[in-house]
Amino acid sequence: MPFKMTQHDITQMTSDILVLPHAHQKELSGRLEGAFQERGGSAFKKALQDLKRDHQHTLWVTPGYDLQANYVFHVYLKPYDGDLDAVEALKQVYEACLLQMLSLKCDSIAFPLMGTGVLGYPYPLALKVASQTLKAFAANHDVSISLVIYDQKAKAVPLENEDAILDYLQSSFSHNETLQAPSQRQMLKSSYAILEEKNALIDPLVDLDDPFSVVMFRYIDALGLSDSDVYRRANLDRRLFSKIRSNAHYQPSKNTAISIGLALQLDLEDFNHLIALAGYVLSSSQIFDMIIRYHIEQEIYDIHEINLALYKFTERTL
Repeated sequence: MPFKMTQHDITQMTSDILVLPHAHQKELSGRLEGAFQERGGSAFKKALQDLKRDHQHTLWVTPGYDLQANYVFHVYLKPYDGDLDAVEALKQVYEACLLQMLSLKCDSIAFPLMGTGVLGYPYPLALKVASQTLKAFAANHDVSISLVIYDQKAKAVPLENEDAILDYLQSSFSHNETLQAPSQRQMLKSSYAILEEKNALIDPLVDLDDPFSVVMFRYIDALGLSDSDVYRRANLDRRLFSKIRSNAHYQPSKNTAISIGLALQLDLEDFNHLIALAGYVLSSSQIFDMIIRYHIEQEIYDIHEINLALYKFTERTL
C-alpha cells in the first residue's frame, strides 16, 4: 500500500523504480522514451541503445542514472490490434514489473499509463487495465504504487455514476445559494462548536475529550476490524498507520482523516464526528468535500472509485 493516481511528468518523479514502455518496433518509439533519454543523461542513453527490441524479452532493468530512481524497468509492448490477447498481455506486463519490484526488495514504483501513445490502446481500456491490476496488487502488499497521468485525457473517461454526482453537486450548491445569512454563519462555525450544539455524545464511541486516534481505534475494535483491514481500505502506508497507533495525540492531515473514516465505512453522522476530532469538517461549498459526502450517503466506500471521481472533478485525490 498505497496505490495512487496522479497527474505529473513521470521523468521527474522520485521512486525506487520508474517504468518505461517501448514498442517492439523501434520506429514506434514515442514522446515518453525521448523524455526519459533527456532526463536520464548520456549513460542512460547508452544503456537504452544496448537494449534489444525483440519478441524474446518482456522486461529489462537498467540503473536510473540521472533520473530520481534506483532502477528503470524497460517493458516491451505490441501495438494494440483490438484482440483480447493484447489486453491480457498489457495486464501481464504490469504484473511482471510488480513481481520484479518485489524480487529487488524495492518499496515504490511509478508507472506511466502504458499503451496509450503510439501503441494505440484505447484510453478508457488502458486506464481500466492499469487501475484494476495495480489496485489489486496494492491491496496485498506493503508497497507504494503510482499511476502517473501526463495529460488531461483521464478526465474524459466517463464514470459509471458521473451523472448522479453532477446532479448531487448541482442540487447541493443550488440549495446553498438560497441559505439565509444566519444559516451561513452556522455553517462556518467550528466543527467542535457544531458538535457540542448537537450533543454528539449520544454516540458512545465518540467523546470530544478524546483525540482522533483513540476514537479511531475504539471504532476498529467495535467493528471487529484489524489494523491491516483499515490501512489497506484507507489506501495508507502501513508505516504511517503505525505512527498513529503509537501516538495517541497524532494529528492526521484532512486527507488521512477522511481516508480512515471511509475505511471504517461510517455513516455520514459518525464520519463527521470522527473527522471533527481532528479539527476537520466537510464543507458544503467545496466540490472535493461534497464528492466525499455523496459517496458516503450512497454507501460507496471504495477509495479508488472515490479517487477517480475526485480526480475527474477536482484533479485532487486522497
